Amino acid sequence: MRRKIVGKVFLSFAAFAAFFVCSGPSAVAEDYQRLNINSLSREELLALEMLTPFQVESILEYRSKYGDILSSSELMAIDGFVEENVEALAAVLLFEPSPPSEGRRTRQVITARVKKPFAKDGFATTAKYCLTSGKIGVGAVIDNDPGEKFPDFVSAFASFKGFVAGDFRARFGQGLAVWKGMSFNSLGEPSALAGRESGITPYTSSDEENYLRGVGWSGKVGATSLNAFASVKGKSGAVNASRVFGRWKIGSTAVCGVDKYGHLWANGGVDFYGSAGHLRCFGELATNERLAPAVKLGALWRPVYELEAGWKGWIYAPAYTAPQGASSLKDQIGTEAAVRYTFKRWKFNANVQCRWKPSSAQWSFKYRIAAQYDFAEGSSLAYHFRNGQHRFNFKWAAGPWSFGCRAEGNLSGYGFFGEASYREPRLEVTARITYYDTDGWNSRIYLYERNLPQSFSTMAYYGKGTGAYLVVKYAPVRWCELWFKLQQNYCSFFTRITIPG
Repeated sequence: MRRKIVGKVFLSFAAFAAFFVCSGPSAVAEDYQRLNINSLSREELLALEMLTPFQVESILEYRSKYGDILSSSELMAIDGFVEENVEALAAVLLFEPSPPSEGRRTRQVITARVKKPFAKDGFATTAKYCLTSGKIGVGAVIDNDPGEKFPDFVSAFASFKGFVAGDFRARFGQGLAVWKGMSFNSLGEPSALAGRESGITPYTSSDEENYLRGVGWSGKVGATSLNAFASVKGKSGAVNASRVFGRWKIGSTAVCGVDKYGHLWANGGVDFYGSAGHLRCFGELATNERLAPAVKLGALWRPVYELEAGWKGWIYAPAYTAPQGASSLKDQIGTEAAVRYTFKRWKFNANVQCRWKPSSAQWSFKYRIAAQYDFAEGSSLAYHFRNGQHRFNFKWAAGPWSFGCRAEGNLSGYGFFGEASYREPRLEVTARITYYDTDGWNSRIYLYERNLPQSFSTMAYYGKGTGAYLVVKYAPVRWCELWFKLQQNYCSFFTRITIPG
């Protein structure tokens, strides 16, 4: 009886706090909000303390030539970035069109991608349109998989100031109650341990699951930041509110809905994020309609620029469920720690993660150790040891040319590739050849492959054989890009047209 009373009081408090939280200044807002990589200046990129000066200059040069960076995989095409950098940045940055200023003219971006798998009939197609003008935005996505009736997926949105109608994402707190959008990364940079909420934002992806459809709003009432939505996808509605007290942000979320069986469900959560000296702390406490608890706590410590360490732990009761929360929020106890240290041109990373499932007594253990040395002009040498898998990666740059190779393997198999790229303002060409030899599927090797914009590709190689691909980008004029990729399993084409006002 006492447990039910406490749970009801907590749910009531979460719902009430979602509408009203006491006032306070906004000193931590800039540190907390997920930032758009396309809106940041040179000084703001350096202030992130996650990028080297070379990487910052590469981003600025790329944006000046080709426009906004619209996906984390597109960041891989920029000099100075490897897969691990992108994984960490994807957890703390947005890859969205840069918002126009009040006096900025209308801007339209049209993209289209066609992919032909050689082993399947039909084509995979994706087309996107986005218009921004002042505080107005309109966008649409059409996507189709091979062999399915066209169109397989249609998404659209219209936004004005903080209002969004159509498809959108919602990410509040640490994701225990509401988190529709990019999920958390594991075994990345220490800063990736903390979830970075972004409120309500338009949905521009072709993923057919991880979004909401309805109406949403993000804004402020006085000093209180508010988010609210009503979604027909998932039949749910939520309210989130937060205020800042000095260097601490306190928020609360209340969400409820009806499942496919007509049963009512609800979640409530209270979250915090703030700093004290060199320490940044974050966490969330939540429960559901069955009064099952879930908690996540963590801290990031950065006493000097060269050193950063982080930890988080979580407990999700077996009966806790969150239909609009982040994935895997059920029947789990876990902890993860990460540390990063840089010394001149050296960079060291170490991660460890342990999870336990109480109901079945199953547990998993993951780890990563990495070291990287950055030479001048973007060349680098790196070693990674992750879950029993060794990886050596080398990249060398000389003017418009860059060459890279990677060897990766374990006791049951290995894979190796060599890659060469040529880049000039209008033309980019990348070619790779891969050789692999493993015992079978259970000893498969995953290798990241350069792909077209708005695409991400990690191939699983098993057995014995070779692979190759060619990626070509040509920009005949500043406002038009043409991309082509030929690989042993498919070929694909991508075009992006930017129409200024």
